[in-house]
Amino acid sequence: KDSEHIELKTADILPPLPAPDCASRDDDALPNEDPAYAAFLAWHTERQKQEGYYAVHLRIPLGEISGDTCISLAALSAAMPTISFRTTQRQDLAIANVPAPGLPQVYAKVSTLFTLAPAPTAFIDSICCKGATTCNLGICNSVGLASEISDSLGNIMLDPETMRQLAFNINGCPNACGQHPIGLISFSGMVKKFPIDQSRFTGYTWEVTSTGKKPFWPNLSAPLPPER
Repeated sequence: KDSEHIELKTADILPPLPAPDCASRDDDALPNEDPAYAAFLAWHTERQKQEGYYAVHLRIPLGEISGDTCISLAALSAAMPTISFRTTQRQDLAIANVPAPGLPQVYAKVSTLFTLAPAPTAFIDSICCKGATTCNLGICNSVGLASEISDSLGNIMLDPETMRQLAFNINGCPNACGQHPIGLISFSGMVKKFPIDQSRFTGYTWEVTSTGKKPFWPNLSAPLPPER
């Protein structure tokens, strides 16, 4: 019965996608004379297993998106009823089931709402909890640290391929709301005592781990001053 229930729900929620007008990204459907649009295709789109459909991936800084932006994005559904909007575990947004001919229209919309490649901040992959800004358990301002990291990396102007390999997980306390135990480069807020007078100070423990695919940096752990 469980399998029957799952199949029923899947059929109701995810009906088969209709065949799009254009089954491939050819030059007529997807003109890329504009370098900015070509960068959008290269860095923000991914071919789905359903022929002729694509997913569009968008970075949402700090995982914060306004209601007005959501309403503006939702207007795309009128022209492309197959699309669906999905949040990701990286606090980003994915627009799924975009038919190939609809990619220029999606680009025209999202380019006015989000920072897109090749801008450096479009590649910075970070997760952060709200930390001390709103959480009663927050020790450090994880939102402030995430913003500082983003601004600093944006000023360095690394190449896009290097930028997309960086992923940050930031917590304002030892809890795992920001998923720091599984992050590539992770920070977690903490409280320690000075050994002399036992007074307390706040800071971050940071860790760098391997991707499992190739060597990165050795595991490290060191306190950092809080970004408050």
